Amino acid sequence: MEKKLWTPGGEVPVGSDQGAAPRQPAPAPTAPPGASAGATGAPSEEELRAELEMLAQVPVGSIVLQYASTLLTVAQLHMAPGELGEARFALDVLAAVVESSGERLGAAAPQLREVLSQVQLMFVEATRLEDEAQSGGGEGQEGAASAGDEPSADGS
Repeated sequence: MEKKLWTPGGEVPVGSDQGAAPRQPAPAPTAPPGASAGATGAPSEEELRAELEMLAQVPVGSIVLQYASTLLTVAQLHMAPGELGEARFALDVLAAVVESSGERLGAAAPQLREVLSQVQLMFVEATRLEDEAQSGGGEGQEGAASAGDEPSADGS
């Protein structure tokens, strides 16, 4: 039986290697899980048990990598003027997850740390540009953004 993890974008096949990188999601489902469960749309107890059993088969590392990927995407989407607080929040949470996971993410750990560093640098640049725009062109604003605008858990 092939292991799959349900996501809003569709079911994602999951390998048995804990450190394996997540695979591309399957096409979006035509109906959410449990949609065939009757007029209420609520899944039956049997369907819930089956879904929980399937989830229990998925390595935690795969779920963490999927979560990390979502946080990276959210951070990038919020790197617009006026939304940097949301980007910072996503980056702070992701940095905490990466730091606390250590090497338990297997081969994906160094790559995830590298991508996090790159997105944190993007955040610093976006913050600098926003500060320049707010100060009317950036006079006297040369250099990096103020320390208060950097993600707090960037490892430096």
